[in-house]
Order: sequence, then C-alpha cells, then structure tokens
Amino acid sequence: MKKHLILMTVAATLLTSCGGSKTTTAEADKFDYTVEQFADLQILRYKVPGFEELTLKQINLQKNVDEQLNALRANKLGHDTFEENLATLLKNYKEDVKVNYIFAAPNTAAAYFALFQKLNDYLIFDPLNNKDDVKCFAAVATSLNNTYPDAVRSKNLYNIVIKGMKNTRQPQAKALEIPQEKIVETGIIDIALRDIHGNVRKLTDLKGKVVLLDFSVFQSPAGAPHNMMLRELYNEYAKQGLEIYQVSLDADEHYWKTAADNLPWVCVRDGNGVYSTNVAVYNVRQVPSIFLINRNNELKLRGEDIKNLEAAVKSLL
Repeated sequence: MKKHLILMTVAATLLTSCGGSKTTTAEADKFDYTVEQFADLQILRYKVPGFEELTLKQINLQKNVDEQLNALRANKLGHDTFEENLATLLKNYKEDVKVNYIFAAPNTAAAYFALFQKLNDYLIFDPLNNKDDVKCFAAVATSLNNTYPDAVRSKNLYNIVIKGMKNTRQPQAKALEIPQEKIVETGIIDIALRDIHGNVRKLTDLKGKVVLLDFSVFQSPAGAPHNMMLRELYNEYAKQGLEIYQVSLDADEHYWKTAADNLPWVCVRDGNGVYSTNVAVYNVRQVPSIFLINRNNELKLRGEDIKNLEAAVKSLL
C-alpha cells in the first residue's frame, strides 16, 4: 500500500473549509502542488503562493547584510557608510514586502509569514517599537480575524498589535523641563538609568574617557549588525580610553536584558522608549543614533555630522 505524506497543513484547511466532505478534483485543482513518486512513497508538495519568493528575498537580504559586515571588518567600509547601507537595505526590503505582500493581500498565509521573517534572529518587522510596523501587524490581524475569528493565531496577533499600539502611542505634548542639576558646567545633559543588574549608571560619571553615546532598539533588525559594528570599534579603542554608553529604547525589558548580557560596555534602558525625555533633549531623530563626547564631558559631534566614525573617535582619544 502506498503511503501518502502531505507537507504543510493545507489538507487540514481543505477538510475544514469543506465541512469534512470529500474533496473533488476541481477543489483540489485550486491548490498548486507537485507529486514526487518513489518506490513505495508518494510525496505531495503543496505550494503556498508567496512563500518561496519571500524566503528567497529574506536569504538575499541576509547575504547583503553579511557582505556589508564583512567589508566593515576588512576595513573596506567605514562605520558611517555601513550604517547608511544597512538602513537602506532594511528600508527597501520592508517597503517591498509591505506593499506587495502584507497590504496587497493581508488575509493570506504569505502576509502572516512576512510579519515574522527575521534578520540575524531579529524580527524585520518590529511590532513593539515601530509604529509603521505595528500597522502591518494590524492589517493582517484584522483580516485574519474577519476570516478566522476563533483561531489562536488571530487572537495572538491582536494581542501583539494592542501591546505595540500602547508602546508606540505618542504621549500628549507638554513643555520640556530639564532639571538644573542635570546640566553640568560644560552644558552636557546627564543621563541616569539602570543597567541590566539594576545599578544606576550616569553618563557624566564617565568623565575622563571619550564616550560614544548610543541610542538603540535591540529588538530591531538593525540592532545586531549595529552592535557588531560597535564591538569592532570598542575592541580596537577601549584600551585607549573609549567607552560606550548605550541607551536601549526597547519596550521588552526581558529581551533587552538577554541581548545586552554579554556586552562589555555600559548598557542601560529607558522604559519610556522613543518618547522619553532623554530622546527629546538629545534631539534623537532616528535609531540607532550616535553622539561623541570628549574627555571633558563636552558633546562634540552627533551622528549626522560624522563622516567617518572611526576617524572621529581617534581624533578625540
């Protein structure tokens, strides 16, 4: 007797949609599949539209990011160019997938699959920290809920969207007041936040070192490559007096603690995320965002004014 192995769960979908009745040839023809015949085994491979294309796009994105990182490590690419190229790769990829897969057909399996694609084990679409990405999750959640209101995945997506909307909701604007004690003589505004061990770490306590102040979201696709770039820089210049004070704007504290556990520099978290006072006073326009502070606690350069990050760091050491 021949055995039939059906890959994926399309068969279950067929039974559900047909109310348990026998599937006719016409109904079966709606699905694209191939048959592989062996001695005593017949394999039916069902093809879900969009899966293969999205997977290839994801593989190509990872390859391009790895090439950029390798070029950085080989000193063929500057840190600033690396950051720009990484941001461009991610922006173009997300725009393509968002327009052609998620918003084009939010009720499809491909749209759901697109939401959970990863780059370096980080979700490409960030449902907790990025307002535009939350909209993508909301589109699919709404569509799936209309079709499968009792499905577990529909409910899980809605929970993710609700949490994301809460995290990215812009608070009511109010006058920004900076406590006088936070402003030191040089004019730098101090930051005092807790690290993964619960200890308060102050930015101004690093006086005497050249400090790279960094605002990042670990749970973003740019998080891992950005930290790899920082590690290269830190390993090269830490002994000469470079310190990194990294402010995480992640909504998920547990995720941040896990990701930051093995970092050798000062890593703290601002629970108010992108709407925190620290983000406002430093006029952070995007993440990741870098600032350079000299040994006297004087703010010297911000990211968009730095043409070559490594050269800028060396000039302050």
